[in-house]
Amino acid sequence: MGVGREANNLTPEKNSIVQEPNRGKNWSDILERHGRGKGLKNEIWMATWNVLSLNRAGSLRKLKEDLTKYRIGIAAIQEIQWPGTEIMETGNFTNLYSGSTKSALDTGFVVSKEYKGSIMEFRPINEKICTLRIRARLFNITLICVHASTEETEEEVVTDFMKSWKMCMMEQWAMM
Repeated sequence: MGVGREANNLTPEKNSIVQEPNRGKNWSDILERHGRGKGLKNEIWMATWNVLSLNRAGSLRKLKEDLTKYRIGIAAIQEIQWPGTEIMETGNFTNLYSGSTKSALDTGFVVSKEYKGSIMEFRPINEKICTLRIRARLFNITLICVHASTEETEEEVVTDFMKSWKMCMMEQWAMM
């Protein structure tokens, strides 16, 4: 039974909502049904993406195509595998990332051109943690992208990560 139907199988009331499952529908139908693409200016769609390396041929292009397809304004990305820290323009997107030469756990953000002007600050804490501060209508928003170590990681690496994480959280708390 759908939402709004009573247990005795009576028809739903005039104002009730009956939703059908999303089986067999494509993403554009789902987005349209939820109001995307109708000129709503007060919303931003965000995502997190484990890209498993942007060093492979065509991987950045594919990421940008997917973000455009799903209408994602800002995506936090992990496992970039690009050395260094940089802010880079690529077509309709800005890439902000924090990487290292020794780790595959690099993190960053991809921001569509629509929201580029809202960027207040990009702060790489280390290759595993970075923050992006954006200006919103009523208040500013801080996004934190983190790629934590797994259980198999050496104790020293986990300890260093936790120290960095605590420092990041204390700084964010102080900004409030």
